Amino acid sequence: MIYVIVPVFNRAKITLQFLDLLDKQQYQEFKAVVVDDGSSDNTSELIKEHYPEVDIVTGDGNWWWTKSVNEGIKHAISNKDCTHVLLMNDDTFFEPDYLLKIWQAQRHVPNDIVGSLNLTFEKPHRVFFSGIKKFRLFTSNGCKYHNPLEIIDRSTLTGLHPSVALPGRGVLIPIQIIKKYGFYDEENLPQYGADFSYITKLYRKHNVKSYISWDAQVFGYTELTGAGSSFTGESLSTFLRSFVKPKSRQYLPDKWELCKVRHGVLLGIPAFFALIVRSLYGYFKRRNLVLTKS
Repeated sequence: MIYVIVPVFNRAKITLQFLDLLDKQQYQEFKAVVVDDGSSDNTSELIKEHYPEVDIVTGDGNWWWTKSVNEGIKHAISNKDCTHVLLMNDDTFFEPDYLLKIWQAQRHVPNDIVGSLNLTFEKPHRVFFSGIKKFRLFTSNGCKYHNPLEIIDRSTLTGLHPSVALPGRGVLIPIQIIKKYGFYDEENLPQYGADFSYITKLYRKHNVKSYISWDAQVFGYTELTGAGSSFTGESLSTFLRSFVKPKSRQYLPDKWELCKVRHGVLLGIPAFFALIVRSLYGYFKRRNLVLTKS
């Protein structure tokens, strides 16, 4: 049984839309677990009203993404029928055959982890994430299958491909891996980066392999992407402030932690500074890219 773990906070309408997409899936051997970290907009009450079969785990408002995911996984593990967990974001769209496709992909590599192709919902579809073959030394830059926000005909993408990192937006993990190697790093990476760090650690320390299925496609809504994303039209001052905001994608302590995971402390130092430079370059290169050209 797949347990679908989705952390939410104060966007009840979006969460209900997500649960509606789950309800329409062709593959129905799953259980949805919503981790509501202290929402004040009646999210949990509305879920109970419209989707009483969904399990709800309630946080105190200070769990953030990583602890919310961990608590959801712990809830899943407490059920004896749980064989896999699928981590998802509620601000996503996916088609009725999505669960079937990622489950079929995982059957080809039953002891490994499988992620999803991430695309923009807005057309023309652009690649959010299609996998990282390896990390380059000193720069921590990933050798990617596609350039960030590259326009792509999604019908041309298929198959399983190795990836040394995966985002938490559609990643299917056999529960035995979590039981053996532990949970996501909520202490050092409470909001962003824990998803990428977890997969990379498993590969580097324990040789746990991970793949990305280009058939299992998840679409993200650009306007709901987190702070610090270079393509959403933020002002330069707002983007720079995101470097010191803990709930931003650009938060510097998170970047440093990721560099250490990928390369160790010594090689992580030049990689850390390279990441900062690349983030600034990316801001000017991709600012408004999706919003102005879609």
